[in-house]
Amino acid sequence: MDDLVVSKSVPVITIYGRENCDVCGRFKKHIDELGFKYQFEDFDKVVGDKPEWRTTHQVDVMAAYHAINDAHLPVINIDGRYHTFSSAINHLKELKNG
Repeated sequence: MDDLVVSKSVPVITIYGRENCDVCGRFKKHIDELGFKYQFEDFDKVVGDKPEWRTTHQVDVMAAYHAINDAHLPVINIDGRYHTFSSAINHLKELKNG
């Protein structure tokens, strides 16, 4: 009988924030402690300063900033879904613990 191998998927995590943001730093520390890799992007560079020139991606990040995070950083995307700080940590803990 063949052994069944179950693999956990590796989440794709993108953090949109600012380098000098304390909350962003705390979130990155939590992710590091959980052992996940992530991509950090400068929020201001992503959303740009010309609203009329924004791409769909930029609009999505800006909408998440206002709607999900009540205009607070970081904006967190895990596998294409935006999360608040606490929901992202809870989701990643669930993934880690299976």
